[in-house]
Amino acid sequence: MAETRPQRRIRLLKRWALLLGLVVTAVSAVTGIATGGLTGIVLGVMSLLCGALGVAMTAVGLGGLWLAHRQRYLLRHGITVEAERLPDQPWTYAYTDTDGVSRSLWAKSASATLEVAYAPGDPSEVVVRRSGAQHRPGGRLRAGPVRLRPRRPGRGGGPAGRVPPGRVRRRVAGPLR
Repeated sequence: MAETRPQRRIRLLKRWALLLGLVVTAVSAVTGIATGGLTGIVLGVMSLLCGALGVAMTAVGLGGLWLAHRQRYLLRHGITVEAERLPDQPWTYAYTDTDGVSRSLWAKSASATLEVAYAPGDPSEVVVRRSGAQHRPGGRLRAGPVRLRPRRPGRGGGPAGRVPPGRVRRRVAGPLR
C-alpha cells in the first residue's frame, strides 16, 4: 500500500522532531559535563527541559503553518463544490467528488449548504470556504472587555450602583488606585 501525502508529512515531522530532540539532549549533556558539579547538573537539566519545550512548540507551530498554507492553496487551486447538510446528523455535510463518490465532512455552521474545496489528487482533503469576516484575525474568537477588579456596590454595574434615569454618569481619567 502506497503512503499518502498526509502520512508522509507526519512521518517526516516525527523524524525531524526526533532529530532535534537528540540534538537538544546531546547539547544538554555536553553543557552539564563541561560545567561540572551541581551547577552543571542543574544547567544540563534546565537546558534539556527548555530545549524539549522548544522542539515541541516548533513542531506545533510548523503544523499550524502547514495547515494555513494548505487551506489557502486548496481555496485557490482546488475543486470547489457545494456540500449539503445531512438532515439526521448535526453539523455533518455531504459533497460529491469528480469521481461520483459521496463524501462527508464536519463543519460547525447553521447554513443548509457550504462551499468546500478539495484537492484534485486526494478528495478526502477538504476545506470549507468561509466569509472574509471569519478569516480576519479575531473574526471568530473575539474577546469582550476584561475587568481586572470586581465591581463594588454603589460604583455601577450592581443593583446598588444603577444610575437613575435622566442622570448621566461621566468618567474622569485619573490615576489607578
